[in-house]
Amino acid sequence: MSGFAWRAGAERHTTGMLIWPEIYQHTFQDGEKISIILIDTQGTFDDKTTLHDCVTIFALSLMISSFQIYNIFNNIHEDHLQHLQVNFNNT
Repeated sequence: MSGFAWRAGAERHTTGMLIWPEIYQHTFQDGEKISIILIDTQGTFDDKTTLHDCVTIFALSLMISSFQIYNIFNNIHEDHLQHLQVNFNNT
């Protein structure tokens, strides 16, 4: 399977935002049509990115998305929720 490059671990792999070059079209049975654009953003709050940059990247991805996935492996910890709160309070 090919797609966005990734790797496991705490070190960021993506810097900023990456947008997949192909736009996918889907037509539902009722005739409604949608377009799907895939976007990969860097994780929030690494040790190399400023708070302002983290909030900006998160806010931009949220503004241009109608569906947002906050990718957390296994379970949500309090600090994950605090990161979301910081993002929402600063946007």
